[in-house]
Amino acid sequence: MAIKRVNVGSVEIVSVTDGAMRGTPAYFFAGVTPDVYTPALGNDLREDGTFAIEFGSFLVRSSGRTILVDTGLGNKLPGGTGGMLLENLKQIGVGPGDIDVVVNTHLHVDHVGWNCTESGGGYVPTFPNAEYWISEQEWQYSALFKNPSVTFSYLIPTRSYPFRCSNSLSGGRSPRLPVYSAV
Repeated sequence: MAIKRVNVGSVEIVSVTDGAMRGTPAYFFAGVTPDVYTPALGNDLREDGTFAIEFGSFLVRSSGRTILVDTGLGNKLPGGTGGMLLENLKQIGVGPGDIDVVVNTHLHVDHVGWNCTESGGGYVPTFPNAEYWISEQEWQYSALFKNPSVTFSYLIPTRSYPFRCSNSLSGGRSPRLPVYSAV
């Protein structure tokens, strides 16, 4: 994993990947013509018309807290190309118990995949000491999506729904879920 790190004042931001896949620009840039996106993609646009799409997260350290922004695709999709986040965090010296806050920017499946981990026939929070944050507006919007066959790209309620891990969490600073926090 190539580590991309930047410091802004006393805030450290580290880019951490959960994996990557290849996709077509037409899917991600609907309505945009190739003459616009081709120069931006540069050498990454292959002859087969695909480009690399990373499942990225950011680790933020500030004021003694360790914050993870998004948790990637995770390991919940059979044949999926995610699943590297925990190992990549370990490479930079961060374990699941070190995370104080998980911020979910939105609830697409490729942003919430490591929120929960399978254990004992159910799901538990992957980051046991973390508060999980999501904006109330996004939480309410995601509640509209009840049918996974229609909303697969948004989230998968029974497999990676971030706050379905448990009705409440024990230990650490973890609050009763769901947490609504303005972000």
